[in-house]
Amino acid sequence: ILGESAQKKELIVMKQDAEVPATITKSGFLDFQAFEKSQVVIYHGHAQYTVDLSKITEDDVIIDDEANTITIMIPKPSLEVIYEPEHTQIYDESRGLLAFGDIEFTAEETKNNEMKAKILLYDAFTADAYATEQANKFAMLTVQEIYQPLINQAVDAAVKAAEDEFAVGKYYTVRAKIKADVTVQRLAKC
Repeated sequence: ILGESAQKKELIVMKQDAEVPATITKSGFLDFQAFEKSQVVIYHGHAQYTVDLSKITEDDVIIDDEANTITIMIPKPSLEVIYEPEHTQIYDESRGLLAFGDIEFTAEETKNNEMKAKILLYDAFTADAYATEQANKFAMLTVQEIYQPLINQAVDAAVKAAEDEFAVGKYYTVRAKIKADVTVQRLAKC
C-alpha cells in the first residue's frame, strides 16, 4: 500500500561514499572482562548533498545589466547520510577467557548498533571540510549549468519576438552563490 506522495524540488549535487571502522563489544556475565566478546566491523554508507530549489525566492535572483550577469543565491547543500547495512563487513571476534559462542544481539542492541553506524558515518562526513567544500562547488556549478541554457533560450526568444532584423540579444552569464547562513550572520552582529 502506497502512502501519500509529495512534490520535491531538491537537486542532488553530490554523492560521497564512506566506510568507518568500529568495534562492537558485548559484555558477558556480570560485566566481567573474562566474559566479554568484541568484533571489528566496517560500516558502509554514503552522503547525499542536496539543494532545496524551493527555497530560492525572487529576491535571490540578482540581475546586473551592466555586468551582464544573473546571480542566483542558493541555499547551502544539506547533508543526508544513508547507512548501507548490506555492505557492512564483519571480522573475527575476540573473546575473553571465559566467553564462548558467537556474539548475538537483541533487536534493541541491533537497533543501537545501526544508530551508532549512522552517527559514525555522519561524523565522518561532517569532519571532512573538503567534502563540504566540494558539495558547495558542485551545487553552484550544477545550478549554473541548469539555468544558463534557459536564460540563453529566453534571450533568443525575445530577439525573435521583437521582429526586428537588427535586434541583438543581450546575453547574461549565470552565476550561483551560496546564501550566507542567517544564524551565523545574526551571531556576528551580536
